[in-house]
Amino acid sequence: MNRVWIAALALVLMLTFSPAVRAEDMPHIATANPGKIFNEMQETKDLKEQLDATSKELGNQLNAQEQTLKGLQDRLKQLAPGTQQYNDTRKELIQKAVELDTWKKVSQAQLQDQQKYQMKSLFDKITEATRSVAMTQKLDIVFTETNVDFPDMDQINVDQLRALINQRNILFSSGKYDISAQVTAKLDADYKSRGMAPPTPPTPAPTTPPTGTGTGTGNK
Repeated sequence: MNRVWIAALALVLMLTFSPAVRAEDMPHIATANPGKIFNEMQETKDLKEQLDATSKELGNQLNAQEQTLKGLQDRLKQLAPGTQQYNDTRKELIQKAVELDTWKKVSQAQLQDQQKYQMKSLFDKITEATRSVAMTQKLDIVFTETNVDFPDMDQINVDQLRALINQRNILFSSGKYDISAQVTAKLDADYKSRGMAPPTPPTPAPTTPPTGTGTGTGNK
């Protein structure tokens, strides 16, 4: 009986002092939600305001050019087919329609390229801020936490549901070790120290919309 007791005590002591179970050797783990951080950081909010302003300006320019085309179309209806003024107006209409279509495609491509550059720049900053917070808190691993809200099951098919389920990378987290707020605070502090300056995208090619309207006055 004594030998059994001694053996049990030895096992307990071995487990207690085993490097595998010592608290100081356990990994220090936390989670962070990049999507939440991205949406809440001040730099993202400022960039969104800039993007909205740019989109509005492009929309105004597009509307003005579409009105120009409409004016040419209306004028063309008042001219007699085969006349010089009719042919000149029709030529101008075709030219401006092609120019406007090209301008729309170039503007859209440049806007997407700008968004792509800025998104990558912000993600790099999130990664670096997470690393900085993790080192300060002596963390060994920070897992990305992606939460997905499931829509009404009647609105999605099996493949869409499977894709949503596969996006969930953490099944449960109490939130106790979530450092998203600290990372966001770090990013905002760094942003403020830079003078609230968003990332500068590559210089795009000119996107000046086609200008001018037809000058013909016409014979019916």
